[in-house]
Amino acid sequence: MRTKILLVAMVCFAALAFDLWADDSPPQTTFSVHPGQIRIGADFNGDTVTVTGRIPADATAMIRITGQPETCKLKEKGRVLGILWMNLGSVEIRKVPSVFLTYLPEGPHDPWLADKLQTLGLQGLRRQAEILPADKQQDSVFEEFLKLKRKGGLYSAVDQAIVLGPADGSTRSVSASLALPAALPAGHFVVELISLRKDAEPIAANQQITVSEVGMPAWISNLAFKHGTLYGVLSVLVAVIAGLMTGIVFKGGKGSH
Repeated sequence: MRTKILLVAMVCFAALAFDLWADDSPPQTTFSVHPGQIRIGADFNGDTVTVTGRIPADATAMIRITGQPETCKLKEKGRVLGILWMNLGSVEIRKVPSVFLTYLPEGPHDPWLADKLQTLGLQGLRRQAEILPADKQQDSVFEEFLKLKRKGGLYSAVDQAIVLGPADGSTRSVSASLALPAALPAGHFVVELISLRKDAEPIAANQQITVSEVGMPAWISNLAFKHGTLYGVLSVLVAVIAGLMTGIVFKGGKGSH
């Protein structure tokens, strides 16, 4: 009998200890993304996704959208004999995402927050990137890579993009409307909501969105990857027809004067 009483007491004590531990645990970071699927048609000119969620009451937030890791190959150009611009070689940049979009919180950024935003942003991306050959000027090559990505809208940092609500108990609300670029490729992308607090490690929650091609873009992509020869023949025919039409138009224009 005593053994049963002792066993029940131990179970109750364990349950009570678990409840106390759960109450002391930090609030979770949760969010939702809408829409979860984006379709790229012939008239696609970018899109917008909406993020809503909750973070700890004493935290601020950052949102990242990243694509799959890839290797980017660039041609290095320079002057030969101080006269001609020519290709001097190629450079590979590895372990970089195809898309890297960051959205920053509203309001002024304290120094501790600015440091964390940089570490989680392009500064952190620079640390993980591998640039080959290793004897190249690493920072200069990476800056040129960033210029290309930014030009296409595939890398960006949007300030004042996240609206933070007032504290409501142990959490606060987060909301943002995130503009996606027109050059967004098809694929799977990770959306991260990262809660940031001073003197604490970032806490991230993530979800996935899917971008797919439909209509004419999907047909052209399928033709290029699965029927390469036919795609090449059609490309040449289109180029020839376009050239002939251009010649006819300009010839007709001269004859009319």
